[in-house]
Amino acid sequence: MAVTSRVVLVVTGFLVGGCVDSTWSPGSQELEPYDVIDGGYDPTLRTDAGTGGDASVRTDGGTVIPPEQDSDGDGLPDVFELAANAPALLRADRADTDGDGTSDADEDPDGDGLTNREELRAGQVDHLPAGSSPSPVRRDLLVELDCMADRCLGELQITAAAEAFAALPLSAVAGHPGVGLHVFHDESGIAPQDFDGSFEQRHAVLSGHGPTSGALAAPGFPRGKLLHVLVATRRTDIEGRGGEAVTDGNGDVEKTGVLIYHDALSALHPACGVAGQPDLPDITLDEALSGTFTHELGHLLQLGHDTDVGGGTNAFNVMSVPGGCAQAQQRFHGYGNSDEELGATQALRASRFSRAAALLMDFGNKISVDTATLDGDVGREM
Repeated sequence: MAVTSRVVLVVTGFLVGGCVDSTWSPGSQELEPYDVIDGGYDPTLRTDAGTGGDASVRTDGGTVIPPEQDSDGDGLPDVFELAANAPALLRADRADTDGDGTSDADEDPDGDGLTNREELRAGQVDHLPAGSSPSPVRRDLLVELDCMADRCLGELQITAAAEAFAALPLSAVAGHPGVGLHVFHDESGIAPQDFDGSFEQRHAVLSGHGPTSGALAAPGFPRGKLLHVLVATRRTDIEGRGGEAVTDGNGDVEKTGVLIYHDALSALHPACGVAGQPDLPDITLDEALSGTFTHELGHLLQLGHDTDVGGGTNAFNVMSVPGGCAQAQQRFHGYGNSDEELGATQALRASRFSRAAALLMDFGNKISVDTATLDGDVGREM
């Protein structure tokens, strides 16, 4: 059954405000947005502390391990190393578990660009989703979130995005699948201002709002490893644009990051629901915000849009760009799909990356962390 919009403006927003700006070229360095919307370890170790090392744990043998205990002196508390449950990579009684001459604290066994020391330190600072902690054996993303006044992403939207990353079919270390998303609120009362579409204005705002809070600026916090996201009002030159990843093309990470246009998304959503059909509910503003957040973070991992390059478009992939409400229902709610490898499913009704997209993610070349430029294969279409 064809899906129709109850508001013509919504469809116009998909088509006119869409992801492809006719003035864009790879040289402009603007990613087009999604606009609309084992030995020595106790395997029965019990802990609710995650891997943050901020609470004591008790083994089934009754031994209490204080949170500050560091038996091998490598700078990583025993509880952090034990909770990883990966004795070939981290042991509480060996400072250099794999014997390669590098301290366990300076290793990056999951290859996410964060050392074990950095993941430990990040887990000691409050962030969302609540209760999450960076792990030395599962890839993690650290996000600095800034917001113009009354436009911040809350735990609901952040958790929805985190679930999409946790569901990724990726395992850097066997037995530890998915990707952890950890969002650190920084500035939340930035004076609202609209954007006119100039790179100069967007670069100035991004560079003017780097990590400033006490916790993010404290010694040892890996502030240089943060992905930068700022929730703003709108772009007046493209009213339907819901978000974008921006770089300066010259490697300047301070001018690089994601802008999410809250007011533009708010003007469009809720949308695309069909009255009397419970399988086709409205796409809510919360879904639009979390979906846009997820999509733009995909860009920062060097993903392009799921386009017809290579043989067709997969509308269920969060990196796809809907051409109307029918594709939007597929993209956000998985309408008509039961194959998790394609992305969103009708049973789940939540934005997801396709397996093809997940396999293209580049954790060693994250935009605004390790680089501020696109890789040579601009687009990386699915």
